[in-house]
Amino acid sequence: MTECGRVASVNGENAKVVFKRRAECDKCRMCVASKDGKHSEITVANTLNLCEGDCVTVEVYKRKIQVLTVVLYIFAFALTALGAGVGSIMSKGASAILGVAGFVIGMAFAVPIDVCVLRKKQKPKMIRERAESEYIVNSK
Repeated sequence: MTECGRVASVNGENAKVVFKRRAECDKCRMCVASKDGKHSEITVANTLNLCEGDCVTVEVYKRKIQVLTVVLYIFAFALTALGAGVGSIMSKGASAILGVAGFVIGMAFAVPIDVCVLRKKQKPKMIRERAESEYIVNSK
């Protein structure tokens, strides 16, 4: 997803970008909501060497990373079903135990990979500087 915003401040190699908050912002949670709740702000590497007040397009996350995350958690729940299925062949008690074990093993793989690998790859970044007129049209 890309967002059009304005550089609110520059601090060394990073810039704080502010843009209009949309309904999708509640699902993503990569940005911080402003106190009034109408805007979101995000800190990104100032790779375009922009100054305060400049307009910019920021890529917040890539769809590919999002799909990989979903697949990862589906794998964890598949292990739960597999454990419960294999356990049901043995007995009812084994079904519950192996189901929980499958869930724990699946999550033990899914959560660290998601948090430590995939989320690190989806750091927001500046894509391009925008003209003032483009920012005004896209922020309405």
